[in-house]
Amino acid sequence: MSQRLWTTYLMCWIAGLACGSVASVVPTYLPTIAQRLVGDSLGVQAAELGSTVQSMFLFGWVLGGIALGLVADLRGRVPVLGVALVVACLLTGLTPYVSDTLAFGVIRLLTGMCVGAIMVVSSTLGVEILPEKRRPLLMGILANSYAVGIVCSGALQSRALSYETVVTLFMLFTVPALVFFTPFVERSQDRSVKKQQGTISSQLSQSKREIAIGATLFGCMLITLWAAFSWLPTWASDLFPGTDGGAGVRGSTMMALGGGGIVGSLLVAPVVHWIGRVRGILTCYIGVIIGSLFLYGVTPSSASTFVATIAAMSFFFGMSQALMSFYVPELFSAVGRATATGLCLNIGRFVTALAVLQIGLIADALGGFQQALLITSSVLLIGIAVIPRAISITQHR
Repeated sequence: MSQRLWTTYLMCWIAGLACGSVASVVPTYLPTIAQRLVGDSLGVQAAELGSTVQSMFLFGWVLGGIALGLVADLRGRVPVLGVALVVACLLTGLTPYVSDTLAFGVIRLLTGMCVGAIMVVSSTLGVEILPEKRRPLLMGILANSYAVGIVCSGALQSRALSYETVVTLFMLFTVPALVFFTPFVERSQDRSVKKQQGTISSQLSQSKREIAIGATLFGCMLITLWAAFSWLPTWASDLFPGTDGGAGVRGSTMMALGGGGIVGSLLVAPVVHWIGRVRGILTCYIGVIIGSLFLYGVTPSSASTFVATIAAMSFFFGMSQALMSFYVPELFSAVGRATATGLCLNIGRFVTALAVLQIGLIADALGGFQQALLITSSVLLIGIAVIPRAISITQHR
């Protein structure tokens, strides 16, 4: 790989780090944000605010992943990536100065659009610039950047830094983002927009089965992941309030989610080389099912066991996300790959946004977050049912 390709890869990793940070900072600091916006830190109003804000973020992610994925195919991957990263950081830095819940939600919607674009375009770029033999390892490292961002949010929360201070620090990601506008990164070739639009439409029409399989496998796991990501910190505060109102265990929970994901994403390469892509996905599904049954069905009695269980489950979350980051783009040809990948990843994410919204709204009716999270995890069975179809596609490629 040339220096320009390595620079592009590094910038994609930093962009993923920023995405994990700006995405996780709101659920990590949700009680603090809720207290400021609605005057309720852990009650019903806080749950409703968290549901609404997180769902708007995910809806934005869907819109950005699809719409800006198409723009990336038409106008080039790198410019879209650079602009989206700068805007996401700046919008997050504005949130402490917003006192209206609707305005806060709109900002998170726009931030989600930028994050969605970054995740789709960086995965597409990774598949296109990395050599095939080294792709599982390097894409695993690229995928762990998002988990590192989650760990950053959890670590800063654990150090009792204020929300205002943390989001201000995250604005520093705009500095390396400026590299995207220099000649030191790889750029897509200019194309005729009119001709490319027709080609993309034809490619999508021929790839309906691949989009359906990829969206189902990615979406079912994502629903369970985002349910945990959005609500485990708040549930942890309720289970183990302690003397600090649960702030410490919230931070530990986010660090466990991120730390387990990092380890899982780094180990994706040997797993893929050993059992292949699709069987690796099946392994992740089984691991998350076992973890969900123990965490939501049994409920660990101590905070340390609770956090350890989350770390074990997030290991398989991280591995699945790393694997999907190159499995999905590989299903499609270079022409229209960002658009197809954006559709594939974000159809499932749209359903995820609905599911995350419902968890907060029905948790009280079901007797708490535990029952709601357990029911949500049942969608993993749908993903397992699709595995034979995915194996069939792999065998015929």
